[in-house]
Amino acid sequence: MYLQYRHTLEPSRAQHAKLREILALQRHLYNAALENRRSSLQAGRVLTHQDDCLSLRSYRRAHPEQAALPWGVNHWTLRRLDDAMEVYSRRQRSGEKPGLPRFRSEWRWRSFGIYGLKGWCLRSDRLCLDGITGAIRIHMHRSLPAEAKPIGLTLTREGRRWFVTILISVDTATE
Repeated sequence: MYLQYRHTLEPSRAQHAKLREILALQRHLYNAALENRRSSLQAGRVLTHQDDCLSLRSYRRAHPEQAALPWGVNHWTLRRLDDAMEVYSRRQRSGEKPGLPRFRSEWRWRSFGIYGLKGWCLRSDRLCLDGITGAIRIHMHRSLPAEAKPIGLTLTREGRRWFVTILISVDTATE
C-alpha cells in the first residue's frame, strides 16, 4: 500500500531562493518539452515519454543549470507532461474536444518532485536534496512508520510556504 505524508518545510533564505530556482528550471523544461511535442504533432509524429527522456541528455548539455540537478527531478517533470498528453490523446480518441496541454506560467507551476531514492535523503527532521546547500528543516508533526520504504517526494510552493509530500510503500501483512 502507498501512503503520502505531507510536512511543512522550513528553508533558510538561500534554500528558499534555490527551491524557487529549481521550480523555474522545471517549468522551463516542461514548456520546452511541450513545445517539442506540439511541433512533432504538427509534423504528424507522436512523441512518447521515452523520446523526451532521450532528448533530455542534449537539453541538459545545452542548459548546465539543469545538469546540476538529479535526473529524477527532470524525469518527474517529463512524466507530468506525459500524463497531460495521455489525457489529451484519450479525449481525442473518445471524440471529446481534446485541447492540448497549456504552457505553464510562473503562477501555474507550483511543484516539482523526485522519483526514486537518488538525489535526496531524509535524516530525522532534515531533508537533504542534491543541488541545495545544507539540509532543509522539516516540521515533522508525525514520524514515518518504521517499516516504510520511501519511493519519492514532491515539493510544493503555496504562497510563501513550502511543503514536502513523501510517498512511501508499506507492507500490509495480515496476520
